[in-house]
Amino acid sequence: MKKIAVILALVFVMSLALAACNNSTPAESTPAESTPAESTPAESTPEESVAEPVDESSEEPVDESSEEPVDESSEEPEESKSEPVASGSNLALGKSYVIASGDGLTRRGGTYNEHYDANLTDGKVYDVEVVNQDDEDGVGHWFGFNSNTNAPEGVGVLVFDLGETRSVNTVKIHVGKRTDWGVPLMTGGTVAVSTDGENYTAVAEIPKANIPEDVQSACAWVEKSFDSVDARYVRVTCYVAGTWGFLNEVEIYGE
Repeated sequence: MKKIAVILALVFVMSLALAACNNSTPAESTPAESTPAESTPAESTPEESVAEPVDESSEEPVDESSEEPVDESSEEPEESKSEPVASGSNLALGKSYVIASGDGLTRRGGTYNEHYDANLTDGKVYDVEVVNQDDEDGVGHWFGFNSNTNAPEGVGVLVFDLGETRSVNTVKIHVGKRTDWGVPLMTGGTVAVSTDGENYTAVAEIPKANIPEDVQSACAWVEKSFDSVDARYVRVTCYVAGTWGFLNEVEIYGE
């Protein structure tokens, strides 16, 4: 009986197992045909683009030094005013003049037998070695300003009359020095002009003659040009450095 019970139990168990196997076999499924849906692309409406903010710091800096510099030298320079020069003829030649300072006299005779009464507009020019001699007309070769007589305080004045109003542009003076006699060069002077002999206008300063200091005896022309000016009377002022100042010709140029 026990054997039959065991056999029946085994049969029961096997039937259960078989039933379980049959239930776990999946049914064959037929896949449905998938018809893809027609996709209609939607019209794309472009979105309005929003400009991105400009980052000014990201912009490349302008290198001002890379700009080509302006060459100012290439610009046309302003026309510089040229220095006045002598032109025309010597208007003072043969003209009259007066000593308008001190006693107004020339120096002749005296303690040193001076012959300092030269004619300053006769066109004759002499070396300073003959300063105390006369020319063929018995007139001294040189003219002398003296700070005690005709050039008080070392200022001697000459006024030349051209005879009529002319256009004047230059004054030249022939001066000399004899430091071996104690007579240095005059230190310069001034030029003033007038049309009526009363009202004068200063037009130039006369420089000192260019003679080396260590040269004892010498003479030279000193010249000063200026813009042309109308004048009949030309006043030349000379500055005497010592007791005496020597000159022997004055020329006034113009048209």
